[in-house]
Amino acid sequence: MPDIELSAGRIDYTDTGGPGETVVLVPGLAFDDSVWQAVVDDLRADFRVVVPVLPIGSHRRAMRPEADLSARGVADVLAEFMERLDLRDVTLVQNDAGTAQLLVGVRDARIGRLVLTSCEALENYPPGIQGRTLHAASRIPGGLFLLLQSFRVPFLVRMPSSLGGMAKRPIPYELVRRWYTPLLTDRAVRRDFAKFCGSRSTTRAACARSCAASSRRPAPTGPDPWSRHRAEAGHGPHTRPSPSSWKARSNSLNGRRRRHESRWRSRNGARWLRRPPGQADDHRSIRGRARRKRASSRCP
Repeated sequence: MPDIELSAGRIDYTDTGGPGETVVLVPGLAFDDSVWQAVVDDLRADFRVVVPVLPIGSHRRAMRPEADLSARGVADVLAEFMERLDLRDVTLVQNDAGTAQLLVGVRDARIGRLVLTSCEALENYPPGIQGRTLHAASRIPGGLFLLLQSFRVPFLVRMPSSLGGMAKRPIPYELVRRWYTPLLTDRAVRRDFAKFCGSRSTTRAACARSCAASSRRPAPTGPDPWSRHRAEAGHGPHTRPSPSSWKARSNSLNGRRRRHESRWRSRNGARWLRRPPGQADDHRSIRGRARRKRASSRCP
């Protein structure tokens, strides 16, 4: 695997080469390039695919002790990586960790398109129960080391509070061992990981500013390099929905939900119960009263 020297340290990356459009696939927290392997195999015939292993957990080479590895610092590492490889008009795709959005309006001259898939953003920092657990553990001396020991046990890895709650299908444990071996065996890698996890809650305002800047940028024009792949998948040309269409879709979904609830109530003989003014909206008590009311109405 090739590597490149940056100001924070040396990182590894995968580059398929080729004359096509450049796509940079960025792994998430504690994942390496293997998480994108199936996508790389599908795109390499038409695109130049580059996958950097950022210093956020699965990197094999520890960064310099003085390196800034906060969310903003890791975003700067990604921007420097694209500059050093002279990548232009990049389709930047990131999964899980949303550091790429911090480049919008700051160091986005080389980014032509930005794709965020299942990413943390805005007030979702740190994201979910997994992110909050990592953030809390990073602030306790030895907390991350103890938490990471759970990845030595396949049963604990499959739990909903761990990787099991982040994947649609079971993850092969061989991949888990590959991803977490650096964290379990290298103290310097854990130091880099703790820097990133401990700083994530401080990036909310920066992320909000970046998203606001992206909303003011004009939409890109020109041919769409992804049209063939969407056609093969059975999708039409991509169009960005307007706020009015989002509202229409929301109203449509709400209407279907109300019709479904109406049919359910007509079949089960249930009626809405109006709560007294000032009473809290306790759904369990409302459902309990509805069940008791239906049961009493069936008694002779």
